[in-house]
Amino acid sequence: MKILGIDQSLSKCAMTPMVDGVPKEQILVKTGKLGIKTVRKDTLYFDCLHKQIRHICEQLHKTVEEFQPEQVVFEALSFGSVGDATRSLACLYGAMRDVMQEHYPDITVTEYAPTSLKSYAREKLNITDQYEKDDQGNMVYLKSKKPKKVKMDKKLMVKAVKNIYGESYLSGYNYSSGLDDLADSTLLALKLTEENAKT
Repeated sequence: MKILGIDQSLSKCAMTPMVDGVPKEQILVKTGKLGIKTVRKDTLYFDCLHKQIRHICEQLHKTVEEFQPEQVVFEALSFGSVGDATRSLACLYGAMRDVMQEHYPDITVTEYAPTSLKSYAREKLNITDQYEKDDQGNMVYLKSKKPKKVKMDKKLMVKAVKNIYGESYLSGYNYSSGLDDLADSTLLALKLTEENAKT
C-alpha cells in the first residue's frame, strides 16, 4: 500500500511517501514571509500568504504526481489552538484538501487528530518511557492509582519514530530543519498503514 503522510505547515510542510510501512523519502517544503530578520538559504520567502500557500500546494501536486499514492493522510487541525497562525494553517489545510479533491478525487484522503497521533506514538515508545516519572525517577500515579501517561512533546515524537526505524532515521535533520515535522508525517503514514492491515 502506497501512502503519503502529510504534516502540513507554513514553515516546514513535511511529506513522507511510504510503501508497506517503509518510508521511501523525506520531503520538506520550507517557506516563509518576506521581511523576517533571519533568512535561511533553504527557504523560499513570499510577500503574501496566498503565494506561500500556492507554492506549498504546487509541491503537493508534484509529489502526488510522482509518487502516485493510494491514500493520503493529513494531521487534522487542532481546534484547541488560538492565534493568527492557526487561521493561516486552516487556510493551508483547506487549500491542500482542495488540491486533492480537484485533481485526485479517486485517492482516499483521511486525517488523524493531533491527540490521536500522539497516543499512537506513545505506544511506540519503550514501556518505561510511556509514563511520567518524578525527580527521583519514580512512576507518577493518578488518583485512580493508574500510572500517569507522559505528555508527548516533539522530542518524544522523534524518539518514537526512531524506536521504529532506528536511530539513524532522519539523522540528517534537527529541530530547526524539520526533524519533528518529518517524524509526524512518518507516524501519520505508518498509523494508516497499520490500520489498513487490520481491516
